[in-house]
Amino acid sequence: MLASLYHAIDHPTRLAIIKLIHANEAMSVMEISDKMRLDKETVSQQLGILRKAELVYSMPRSRFRYYSLNYKILCRLYYRFYP
Repeated sequence: MLASLYHAIDHPTRLAIIKLIHANEAMSVMEISDKMRLDKETVSQQLGILRKAELVYSMPRSRFRYYSLNYKILCRLYYRFYP
């Protein structure tokens, strides 16, 4: 599991998505793609990797899925490097 976490955060786009979601609490693929000026497919692919590593989770709201950070996993990862 640790290897998948490292893989997930070891990419500038995924790291930027994590920072963006953190600043906004929850965001849809469209909102992320607009803010980052990336196509929806790229954002969806990167979110899929983050979701597989359990760093983000999604929840349906009306017609869209909104992504939020899994702070429980992120805190564990942080304290592994900075005890």
